[in-house]
Amino acid sequence: MLASGKLVGFIPTRDYDKARAFYEGKLGWEFVSLDQYALVMSIGDIKSGLLKFRISRHSRARSLGGK
Repeated sequence: MLASGKLVGFIPTRDYDKARAFYEGKLGWEFVSLDQYALVMSIGDIKSGLLKFRISRHSRARSLGGK
């Protein structure tokens, strides 16, 4: 099951607009969707959900999931 699943990363952000501009404009990722839960971006087979959090500058939160 794990060998055939797709990895999805979750990255905290404070601002969807700035995050989208960075991932699209600077890194070349493609916009997938934006809903009440996450901004989803992809590059190739890799998808990442950017989740809006109240985070401090010292936070190192990251998370992985599967699809």
